[in-house]
Amino acid sequence: MFWIRYSRLLAGLFLLATAIVGVRYRAVLGIWDVVDWLVSLTCLVGLFAYVHRRRVLSPAFWAVFVPASLIWTAAYELRLGNPVLMGGSAGSRIPELLIVSICIFPLYLALFRYAYRNPRLAAAS
Repeated sequence: MFWIRYSRLLAGLFLLATAIVGVRYRAVLGIWDVVDWLVSLTCLVGLFAYVHRRRVLSPAFWAVFVPASLIWTAAYELRLGNPVLMGGSAGSRIPELLIVSICIFPLYLALFRYAYRNPRLAAAS
C-alpha cells in the first residue's frame, strides 16, 4: 500500500514540477536539465514497474541504470545546479538537499529491489 501511494505522489510531483519548471524556467533550461528529466522519467517507469510487478526492459538495463541514475542525481543536484534549488549559497541549500534526499530515498530503494532482488521478474526474461 505504501508503494502505490508513494508512486502516485511522486508521479504527481513530477508532473507538477515539470509544469512549473517548464513555465518559469523556460529560457534557462539547458541540456543537463533535459537529461535529468529523462533520467527522472525512467526512474518513475522503474518505480511503477516495481509497484505493479511488471517487467519493463531487461534486468541488465536496470542493473546498469540504477547506479548510474544515483550518480547522475547526486551530480545534478550538487554540481550541475538544479534550477529549482539554485539561487543561494551552498549553506542555504542544505535544507532543500536534505528534503530531496529523504523524498527520493524510497525511489532508489524500490529501483534497487527491482533491479537486483526481484527473481520472479528476472526469471520471466
